[in-house]
Amino acid sequence: EALTYSGVAITSQSTREFARRVIARQNELNFMPGEALIYCNTGFFLLSEIVEELSGRSFNELLEARICGPLGMADSRLMIRDSAILPRLAGHHTRDADGDWSRASWGVDLGGEGGMVSTLDDMLIWQANLAHPRIGTAAMWDRMKAPTVFANGTTSLYGLGLVSAEYRGLRAIGHGGGVAGGRSDSQYYPAAEFGIVILGNHDELAPFSLARRIADACLGDALQPPRRAEDLAPLTDQIGMYREVGGDDLFELRIKDGEPAFGGGAGTIAIDRLAPDMFMPERGVVQYVLSPTGDGAIDVAWCGHRRKYCRLPAELPAASKAIAGHYTHRGLDMHATIAEEGRDGLVLRITSSFGVMTMVLTRADHDLYLGRSGPAMPSPPLGKDWLYTVKVDERGILLDSDRTKHLRLMRVP
Repeated sequence: EALTYSGVAITSQSTREFARRVIARQNELNFMPGEALIYCNTGFFLLSEIVEELSGRSFNELLEARICGPLGMADSRLMIRDSAILPRLAGHHTRDADGDWSRASWGVDLGGEGGMVSTLDDMLIWQANLAHPRIGTAAMWDRMKAPTVFANGTTSLYGLGLVSAEYRGLRAIGHGGGVAGGRSDSQYYPAAEFGIVILGNHDELAPFSLARRIADACLGDALQPPRRAEDLAPLTDQIGMYREVGGDDLFELRIKDGEPAFGGGAGTIAIDRLAPDMFMPERGVVQYVLSPTGDGAIDVAWCGHRRKYCRLPAELPAASKAIAGHYTHRGLDMHATIAEEGRDGLVLRITSSFGVMTMVLTRADHDLYLGRSGPAMPSPPLGKDWLYTVKVDERGILLDSDRTKHLRLMRVP
């Protein structure tokens, strides 16, 4: 995202040195450490760089010497560029604007934050090592699996690189991932000694939910009773777009495959029921717990923080020309204009020393706009038709997205 709003499309060719320069410019927090969690590729990017710096070896050399070699995972490695050719490598696919399939690739150099490739056989070896460690100690794995506890006392799903989530009475440990045209997930149920591995070579896939459906089919009576379609009935009258009261966070409840589903930064996600009046989207890292209040609003617990969301009206006036103007963020050397441009209506254009990003603005509320795809922006995930929200106030604009919160650009008089 830092590349994107700096005007560099993720499909553009760039280097890790360039990515370090973009990262080094970031000078604000999404929230204070320990208060909440948003998955952070930058953290794993920097960890990869630190490991290489301290060891004096490449990430692939370390993988072979310390993990893949000793375990016999011959087909697992870091693939730095999507354009690399490896034996038996599956091509990655996505749909273009016309609905046709095309090859998908990014231009960034990847490290441990997302460039791993593997096979089913190798991943089964990896899951076996998770259950009975040959590489790493049991104490190390326990530390990685232990969920984080936030400052408010709420327990997260995420530990040190592993997700530990309970599903239908059994604990599942693993992690998922996504790259250009690919999705994956690994879930291991220790009590059942049962593992699931999903490696998908297209991006119209929700692997976390799919892994749970496989668990439903294979574990049967070892699990507590499954959610029934009628369990989501309290949400059927709640379909619509919801905005945080006093804030600018958005999510949408929509119908998918005949059932209510959650629409947000990760696309359209199936919903599980925790209790008669508590529901949670099936996502592997950050949890939203939804509780309809009966008056058209929904209470949400996010990382233990209580929020109230109200449904936005379905019909809204067109975007207001009053937000047109110039904006700046001097610390990030970002300059923006909002102007009316032909058929697109209002367009936000952000310029930095690295490039230009353009997004089309569609009104979602009286002071809130959805930022849809434009030049230097990736296509939205499956089921999601906006990438940023843009809030307008007397000081300027606030950009929010799945992983960037409250990025403020000040209005230029």
